[in-house]
Formats: sequence, C-alpha cells, structure tokens
Amino acid sequence: VNSGHFYFSFLLNILIAQNWLILQTNQHCRWLVFNNTKRGMKITYFWKPLLWLAIICYALFIPAGDLPINPFLKIPHFDKLVHFGLFFVFCVLLISPLKKLKYRHYIIAPLISIALSALLEIGQHVISTSRSSDIYDFFANTTGIIGSVIFYSLFVSGRKWEVLF
Repeated sequence: VNSGHFYFSFLLNILIAQNWLILQTNQHCRWLVFNNTKRGMKITYFWKPLLWLAIICYALFIPAGDLPINPFLKIPHFDKLVHFGLFFVFCVLLISPLKKLKYRHYIIAPLISIALSALLEIGQHVISTSRSSDIYDFFANTTGIIGSVIFYSLFVSGRKWEVLF
C-alpha cells in the first residue's frame, strides 16, 4: 500500500468520523459540514472542496517513483506551479459555500486553506518516505490561496457564473 492511498483513506475516515461526532453531540454547532437547523447547513455545499482536497492529498502523497516522467514536466519549478494551482482551486471552491452560508468567506476560506496546506506539508514530511516537505511548496500554496481570493473577488463574486463554484 503506497502512502498516498493510505493518507487519502485516513483523511476521509477522519472527515467522516469528525462529522458524525459533531452531528451527534450538537445539532446547533456552527461547524462547516453537517446540518444546522437554523441555517440549513449541509455537507452538499462542501462536496466540491472536499473532493478537491482528496485529490490534493493523493497528489501530495503519491510516491515519487510513481510520478510521470515527461519532458513537459521538466519546466523549472513545475512542482511549484502545481502547488499554486492545487491550492488556488481549493480555496476558490471553498469560498463559495462559505459565502452561501453567510460566513466571512474571504477570511475563513484562506485561513482553512493555509492551515490545511501547512498540515499537508508537515504530513508529507512525516508520512512519506519518497517525498519531502519544502517551505517553498508552502509559499507556492499560500500564493495560490491569496491569488484565489483576489480572483474570486474580481472575477467571480456577483457574476452569473458564480453558481459554477
């Protein structure tokens, strides 16, 4: 079993377990995932960012030997572009459901994204034997997150295609 598959299933189990516990202990909890009777929160609002998070986990924890070797990928610092893009998309997908739920979406989405970015980089250092943690990867992730907030506020918010996010 490679570490990417292990970490992916481990993360999903944590998400499922956390959601069940929150649902059982407090129905009025202002957590981001299950039902809140006053606001009608649903996990369905978050299916896109959760799916993208699963893709990020798989991409960050796939063994280095399983990565494709292609002349296209020999672009200098291509991995930093990938990190930028992964977290850019994640934060954009996270802003929309938070906005629907009337949270401070331009604050909470980046904070969650940065925290997950840091946790995944630390996890990559601790769990993976063939991949390493890199502060520059974290900087690329954070730059993607900041770029996503700017992109969402300038080109998505209040526009007709906002429903796509």
